[in-house]
Amino acid sequence: MTRHHIDESHKLRRERDALRAALKEVCDDLECELQNIYHGTLDYPSQQRRFDRDMEVVRRARALLGGEYAGRSGAEDSSGSR
Repeated sequence: MTRHHIDESHKLRRERDALRAALKEVCDDLECELQNIYHGTLDYPSQQRRFDRDMEVVRRARALLGGEYAGRSGAEDSSGSR
């Protein structure tokens, strides 16, 4: 590999890591917001379905992040536990 390719590879890794960190933060913020919106209403099946639907994008993003973070889903959080 040439020096240019190595530098480009390092740059791409830094960009990937920054994007992963931003995606993780967005997931956490959206999950928190959805929990606030649906707080106290998840005993109603229609509200649980809406929450699950709204959390789907969070679950997909976490799956893309992989690793330990991918194991988190809104399902366990909807009961109030984290």
